[in-house]
Amino acid sequence: MSPINNDKLTHKAFFDLPEAVAMVVDPDELFGMLTRSYDLPATLAALVTRRQGDRISIAAGAAIVADEVESVLMVRVAPITLTFSDIPVHSVDQYRCLAEATFRVSIIPEKGDLSSFSNAILASRRQVFETDLHAYFKTYVIRALAQLAEGRGVEVLIDPAKTGPLADEFLLSLKAASFAAGLQFDGPSTLAIDSLVYRQVRRTRAEAAQRKESFETDQRLKEAAKVARLQHADHLTDLLDRLQTASDSSSQVQLPDLLKTFDESDRGALYTALFVQSNTKRTTESIVVASGAELLWYNPADPERPQYRLPLSGDVGPARSVQWYRDADGANRIFVGAATGLYEVAADGSGVSISYICPTDRAVQGGVNAVALSGDRIFATHSELGLICFNRGEPDSGQTIRTTLTQSARSVRCALFEAGYIYFSVDENVYRFRSDDPDAECEVFEGSTANITALCVSREGVYAGNAEGKIIHWQVGEVENPVLIHVGRQRASETVCVLDFGPVRRLFYTDTSLAIFSRVIDDTFTCRYEAGGQTLRRAEIAADIIVATNEARDRLFCFDIGDPAKPHAIIPIAQTTGHSVQDITLVPYA
Repeated sequence: MSPINNDKLTHKAFFDLPEAVAMVVDPDELFGMLTRSYDLPATLAALVTRRQGDRISIAAGAAIVADEVESVLMVRVAPITLTFSDIPVHSVDQYRCLAEATFRVSIIPEKGDLSSFSNAILASRRQVFETDLHAYFKTYVIRALAQLAEGRGVEVLIDPAKTGPLADEFLLSLKAASFAAGLQFDGPSTLAIDSLVYRQVRRTRAEAAQRKESFETDQRLKEAAKVARLQHADHLTDLLDRLQTASDSSSQVQLPDLLKTFDESDRGALYTALFVQSNTKRTTESIVVASGAELLWYNPADPERPQYRLPLSGDVGPARSVQWYRDADGANRIFVGAATGLYEVAADGSGVSISYICPTDRAVQGGVNAVALSGDRIFATHSELGLICFNRGEPDSGQTIRTTLTQSARSVRCALFEAGYIYFSVDENVYRFRSDDPDAECEVFEGSTANITALCVSREGVYAGNAEGKIIHWQVGEVENPVLIHVGRQRASETVCVLDFGPVRRLFYTDTSLAIFSRVIDDTFTCRYEAGGQTLRRAEIAADIIVATNEARDRLFCFDIGDPAKPHAIIPIAQTTGHSVQDITLVPYA
């Protein structure tokens, strides 16, 4: 570090520093009783201020006479190189660039210029270093580079062949600032501007172009992109087909990578067309709704009224949650969580197969909020009773497990089975264990800032929503420091889901706001499903349909998966049953 404003330094010690530029020297340091003049080194010039107030300049290597000298400003006459790195500028086409500029300045050893230097740079200091010159020029450099980028595209700014003229223009724009400080430029400047963002975009486009063996010519691709921007559905479909053909013809080219080469508006239109294409076949057979003490089945193609209704009668209470599972025999089954147990129901609504009773002898306020089916075991979460394991087909087989984790918990939720593991949440953490060994040690996923309220496991890792509306992601192999995907609005996220749409995977989530969000995984593209200003709390998502509850839980809003603009149907549940919606599930075709 340079000794800034260290008045104890002699001028000889000061100018031995390579970064030293100028110094005000006390005459007593130069002159004595017998020494009435001082010979400047060949590397220094000076501005002498006399007691009468006049000033004279002393050339490098000349002598300073002691007569009436009040102060001496010594300056280095050798050129000084200044470099300004990582200066952000934006091209006219809105690419962020970083500029590095280097130029050399020297102090003009004339009286007027030295006075200007003293006023502009030295001011009240006694020493000037290269950092002071850098600080003086920085504002002017930032302004000059911003003006240089105005009206110019990123390709012009980063083109090495253009840097000479651009550097000359840049230096010319600094001339007034240099003149005002008594400085002159010593040789040309160098200027380098680069945009990592643009280079990545260009690299991606180039790699895609090299890999697509049967893709159309560049001109036809530009024309197709233009049509995509106009959102002509027939041309978008045609473009998607050609992109898919290019992807199919080469194992190195993937359709998602080709889609990412388009700008955001074109990419959004192409994604929308892809989602519409993916929605040509119905996959959902029934919408099943739990309301009061009954289940209602609706046809997704005609949800105006329920196809049939099934009363729930048993000792475990009215419905609190409902989930669909396909069992080991391939049969669709419905599991209905209740206050002190759960019901297993045939997916066609033909009746209650069995009621499972939780092991408790006390009254509870809540109920079973989630169920996970693994072979012949059923795992259920209950915020007051914890995690309960049943043997399928045995109503009284329930055993509370993992009590050391759940006994003092505020919230136990989100039971699900995936790839041999049971997942569930306890307050802010997610736990998992092998489903074939319920007593095995649990692995814990930590880092949420609030209670977990929604959970999804996919090949990308574990996604969760919490009570603050945040969506977080533990990547594969990670159990700490999840990635924050969505900030939320301090209201609970009740849905997180990942689905495939052709080669594109989408993450769906809610945060108790006006929208259901859908984000393309490994891309920034996000769309919103909205219902005319209605707050949407929880949603069930399938490949063809989304069904969501509103804030009052008196209605369901049904969206076609390819049309986020508005729901295609509204189901008035409270009007039909006299009760609010407790939960919903979508049953696929067997």
